[in-house]
Amino acid sequence: NLLTEIRAAYPQAHIFATAGPIMFADVWWYVETAVARANQQLNDDRIYYVPIENNLELSEVDYGCDYHPNVNGHQKMADQLIPAIAEIMGW
Repeated sequence: NLLTEIRAAYPQAHIFATAGPIMFADVWWYVETAVARANQQLNDDRIYYVPIENNLELSEVDYGCDYHPNVNGHQKMADQLIPAIAEIMGW
């Protein structure tokens, strides 16, 4: 439903969906499945699932308060997202 609502609010947008790298594997499956279903139901080819590999170190190198990623952890995630988005967008 969330993807349908976003599409309704932003009819021309490219929508990128992902799950954080420390989420349980079934969460990734739910997001990927939701994207596939939204694409099919809406006949939409501008909603994308972008996986993020868990390459964060379980220490203060990549994590801050309460095991949330810090700046370095977010940069590692961005380093995975940017090439995937760039390829899709033709940048």
